[in-house]
Amino acid sequence: MTNCLWKASEVPEMSCIKSKNISDSLGIPPIVADILVQRGVDSPEDVEIFLRADIKDLENPNHLKDMEKAVERIIYSINNGEKIVIYGDHDVDGITSVCVLLDTLKGLDANVDFYIPDRVNE
Repeated sequence: MTNCLWKASEVPEMSCIKSKNISDSLGIPPIVADILVQRGVDSPEDVEIFLRADIKDLENPNHLKDMEKAVERIIYSINNGEKIVIYGDHDVDGITSVCVLLDTLKGLDANVDFYIPDRVNE
C-alpha cells in the first residue's frame, strides 16, 4: 500500500471566514466546513438545510423533462406484466439508485430485474 497525503486546495480568505463561522456556529469539524464552503454551501443556514435534509426540500421530480411520459410507460408495463430492467452504474450512487428503484417497483408488483455492467469490461 502506498502512503498517501491529502492536500486541501488553497482557500480564499473570504471562504476561510465563512468556513470558520460555520464550524464555530454548528460545531462541525473545520475540514467539513471547508469542503462545504468550497461546494457553495456557505452559510450556517444552508449547511443546516444540507446536512439535515428533509424530503419536503427536494425538487419536484415532475419538473424533470418527460417525467410524465416515463411514469405512464412504467405504469403501462406494470399493468401488462412487461419486464422492466433497471440499467445501473457500478459506483455508490448508481448501486444505491438501482436498489431504491428495484425495491419501489417490486413493491408495485412489477416484473423487474436489474443490470449493472462490469466495471472493467463494459
